[in-house]
Amino acid sequence: MAHDPHGVAYTKHRGVSLEEMIADNVIVTNIKDGKLLHGSVPPSLGHQLNRIVLMERKDINAVIHLHVNEVIGYFSAEGATQLSFISEDTPLVLEKPIHILAPDENVEIVPDTIPSFIHDTNCFIMPHHGVTVLGETLSQAYHRITSVVAEIKRLITANSAASTRAGNVRYVSQDHVDTMLRDGRRVVYGEYAPADFAR
Repeated sequence: MAHDPHGVAYTKHRGVSLEEMIADNVIVTNIKDGKLLHGSVPPSLGHQLNRIVLMERKDINAVIHLHVNEVIGYFSAEGATQLSFISEDTPLVLEKPIHILAPDENVEIVPDTIPSFIHDTNCFIMPHHGVTVLGETLSQAYHRITSVVAEIKRLITANSAASTRAGNVRYVSQDHVDTMLRDGRRVVYGEYAPADFAR
């Protein structure tokens, strides 16, 4: 879902999947009260999640929420309550830590807790439901969702490979992850300081 500076959100109406939607399925709602401004079929209940995120985060213009098999599968494994990175790319793209909700917490249905964590993350995961990413643009949000999904796939592969070799997965250190999160704006999105190009 995306919104513009006038306080309206563009999304799809309920009853149609992203895979099958066409231009006629796009609707426009008022972010503040959810009122339908364009179209005749309202969005799904999950639209309130998007509205709250967009109201809370004035720097965000796009929200992508997907039910990714690998993400749900990975976090359905017992003890999977956090995410350790094995690549540097994902924290660079995210710029903020991933927030993982309690297994039984579904903020699509009960979004009350969103304001308590949304300012500290650009990605949150509902373990039995899916993953949500935020972006300043739709392109940035798409970059973030593909990076998170790729990281989960890498983790599944690394853990499988380690188990067959009776070895351990080598994770990126937390100090290095913190550096990547901090430097993402400069490295990925091109906001360089003149010293970056000094020879």
